Amino acid sequence: MEKTEKNSLQSLKSSLNYIFFIMMIILVALRCSNEIKKTAYIYNSEEYKEKIKAFDVSFDNAKVIASRLYFEKHPNAEAYHFSFDLILGDYYIFCDTNRLYNSKTTQYYLKGIWVNGKTGEALQKDTNAYVNVLLDIPFTKLNSNFGTIKNKTTKRT
Repeated sequence: MEKTEKNSLQSLKSSLNYIFFIMMIILVALRCSNEIKKTAYIYNSEEYKEKIKAFDVSFDNAKVIASRLYFEKHPNAEAYHFSFDLILGDYYIFCDTNRLYNSKTTQYYLKGIWVNGKTGEALQKDTNAYVNVLLDIPFTKLNSNFGTIKNKTTKRT
């Protein structure tokens, strides 16, 4: 009888180890990825040109909205230097001129100011999220929009 109980306990232990192992595999498979799966519209592409037709906020207005939020967060800044490469979903994504793009993995990190093209709402996002897109390098005025907006409220000394 003692051997049967011992075998039963070993069998239960084995089963629990197996269940634990399967649960770990499932958790690893379902772990949260930082990749965002929304559609990205690359600047100056045909898809981009079609997408902005549905927006109430023009690109030029979105730049101004983004700069207002930037200067609100950085009141002593003299200028807002931005680069713009894509729309994600309904958002213009403005990052600083040191964009985070890895051309080998095609990961474009989405840290920056997001302006909703339909509502004009602006959000500052400090995130590790990324979208996979293939951007043409080097960045030129044909495949990227970059510039500087000066802060009119900064006092010069």
